[in-house]
Amino acid sequence: MKKILFLFTLAVLAGVISINDAFADHTQVTITPSPGSGAPGCEESSKGCYYPKTATIDVGGKVIFSNTDTAAHTWTAGTAAEGPSGEFDTSLVIAGSSYEWTATTAGEFPYHCMVHPWMEGLLIVQQASYSPPTSQSSSYSGTVIASGTDIKLNYKISGGKIYSVTPDVEANSLIISIGANQDGALVITLPRTLIDAKMGSQDDTFFVLVNGDEVDFEESSTSRDRTLTIMFPVRTNEIEIIGTFVFSNSNNYPQPTPYSPLPSTPTHVPYGTNIVIPSGTGSPGCENSNSCYQPFQFSSGKGSTVTWYNADSAAHTVTSGNPSNGPDGAFDSSLMLSGSTFSHKFNSDGTYPYYCMVHPWMTGYVIVQRGGTIIPAPTPAPTPTPTPTPTTPGTISVSTDASQYSPGELVTVKIYTSKSANVAVSVIGPSGDSIVSRTVSTDSGGYGSLQFKLPDSSQNGSYRVDSTATISGKVSDSTTFSVKSTSSRVTIVSLQPTDQQGNAISSFTKGKLGFVKVVLNSDSNTNSLVTINLFDSELTSLGIGSFKTTLGSGQSEMTLSFFIPNDAKIGNGDIYANVFSDWPSQGGVPLTGESSTQVRIQ
Repeated sequence: MKKILFLFTLAVLAGVISINDAFADHTQVTITPSPGSGAPGCEESSKGCYYPKTATIDVGGKVIFSNTDTAAHTWTAGTAAEGPSGEFDTSLVIAGSSYEWTATTAGEFPYHCMVHPWMEGLLIVQQASYSPPTSQSSSYSGTVIASGTDIKLNYKISGGKIYSVTPDVEANSLIISIGANQDGALVITLPRTLIDAKMGSQDDTFFVLVNGDEVDFEESSTSRDRTLTIMFPVRTNEIEIIGTFVFSNSNNYPQPTPYSPLPSTPTHVPYGTNIVIPSGTGSPGCENSNSCYQPFQFSSGKGSTVTWYNADSAAHTVTSGNPSNGPDGAFDSSLMLSGSTFSHKFNSDGTYPYYCMVHPWMTGYVIVQRGGTIIPAPTPAPTPTPTPTPTTPGTISVSTDASQYSPGELVTVKIYTSKSANVAVSVIGPSGDSIVSRTVSTDSGGYGSLQFKLPDSSQNGSYRVDSTATISGKVSDSTTFSVKSTSSRVTIVSLQPTDQQGNAISSFTKGKLGFVKVVLNSDSNTNSLVTINLFDSELTSLGIGSFKTTLGSGQSEMTLSFFIPNDAKIGNGDIYANVFSDWPSQGGVPLTGESSTQVRIQ
């Protein structure tokens, strides 16, 4: 049975981790979370929350932060108590992904996970152990101009001589031709205007080939250049340094973009927004001006619904509480992707501090006053009266041979245009992804068609067919069809309240976490959305947990946690589990019937 553990406060994920060991020569090390580190407890074990608990790497060595968990984590230099120190930060690394960092400065660097702050580790960066050439070879220092440019490169070489440096634009590399009469070393300074290696805005690692074989090297860097120390054997005639871009004409060097630490507020935000998460708040600095949430302090009346909008490119949370004491359970947005919104209705007076669990320097306040202005829930922006457009002489229509299909069936799309034309046809699935993108040429009578087969793994829901052509002006038409599996492929085997270890229990305690375990069975790989609803004895919702996953063939066990608020009513509460193909608002349909059970709240 495949087990997946999902922890929510109302939605913090945790999971199972695999382990890799560091290389003994300290030129590369892989660090993974320890098993079960998404829940408190690993900090008290001898192995710690990261493996290895203390890792050692040489200056110039590569550190791979690998997330083999089903939950997202960060590796952030600094401590949970004092915050990020700035040496490195992976940001949020999703399940199955990794992040690489090259150590450039010796020292000891504690680090932690900003999503699970009890997770801490230590990275020791030591001076690399390269041995200098033992022969008494001559050492030369000088400059060489890269071919096709006017850029000079400073270098020092022992055991050989540099003949030329040639940029290879197609390969994003520099070809260094040398003659080596014995084993030696080359120290060469590379201006970033000539060659660099970047992953986004951060430095990436060069690849260095000596006579075609990849070798290790030392590196130090500044904002203007990067200096490499490369060892080579006798009879070496070529060293190639491969980056992510290289320039061969000095007149085309890009000018660096000035960095501004102040977050940028968008000029347009969705109608009904009260608080904006500005662009750039994913990096420290906004806390100095209290601009991580804008406005930093927002006042409203009792009964108001306050709406946040994420205008940043990074994911954030809006979580009641503070970084020191953690969530207090009043509200939690879960992860808000870029461009998404979150709303919460405040039914009680008081001051509500909140923060971002991913970037804990981000804090804000909502003050609710009995006599304050009541803010209603956001409603759609008024639709302006459209300006009539001239009727174009051309027409187009699109249809399908059926309104509903099953996975594996053939779909025929029929097109008619008022005259022969090339028509762009797109089929969009329930999740907004493109299923088909084709061009159909209609005949002299204006008729055309195309066919495609729905995959057996097609998602249930509504599909849209869009057609566009130019016929004395742009014309378009759309139609929809639905896909529904003819057989039930998913069943809910069991649903029960448990403790943190997965043991069945009959009651939850107010002010503490309660856990709900659901076991599902699927006869094939199925894209699914699983939701768990918890209500107290008066049918007041205590929270909803949800997650999207691909259920494999067979049984899957999943556990979610809920914080039981102190104002929950004592008595028998209800737990409901549902499985959909997607959110109903996105065209999703139920994959099986609802399952329910009860738990006593005390």
